[in-house]
Amino acid sequence: QSLAEWTVLQEEWNSAPFETIDSELMSLEVQRYTKVTMQVLRGFPHNVVVTKFKESVDLFKGFLPVIIDLRNPSLKPRHWEQIQDVIQQRIVRDKNFNLGVLLELKVVDFKEEINAISSSATAEALLEESLKKVEHTWDVTEFTVIQPRESKDFQETLYVISGVDEIILLLEDSQVTITTIRGSRHVGPFRTQVENWDKQLALFAETLEEWMV
Repeated sequence: QSLAEWTVLQEEWNSAPFETIDSELMSLEVQRYTKVTMQVLRGFPHNVVVTKFKESVDLFKGFLPVIIDLRNPSLKPRHWEQIQDVIQQRIVRDKNFNLGVLLELKVVDFKEEINAISSSATAEALLEESLKKVEHTWDVTEFTVIQPRESKDFQETLYVISGVDEIILLLEDSQVTITTIRGSRHVGPFRTQVENWDKQLALFAETLEEWMV
């Protein structure tokens, strides 16, 4: 019965749209069937059917790391292009794209290269998230200009920025974040954005300092 259930489950995974595969749930199921095969094998060590059952589970278990890497939500079109370059085959991600297609492409033969691409995608996503936080900070930060006093020694009214200490803290935090992102080896896809922010923050720091003098 366990073998029949495993066969059905494997067929469902192979034919289901790849984007719908829950790799975490799949991993748990594979772990469960690995335990089942070990238990059954102890009871029937020389049974041919049991041996094939275990071989089938072990074979799929070998595919699992690649499946997890390819189901990484951080993968973007550029990463899929890199994967295509690695396997030297085109991957058509249409409605017919499923696990069975990937297995036919023998992606498991390139598991190390795919893992490197997937890991880079995760690192890039973290950097991009940090960059978006910096952008959001300055999108919502408001500058309040007040008139602290008027002096007869000046022909024009003096204006100063209110809450400058908080602005300086935000500026310093943003500069640290941008410096960290810029120093990462994964900054490539958005290097231009980061360099622009670096310049803008440096210019703002100079402007703020002049205004405060």
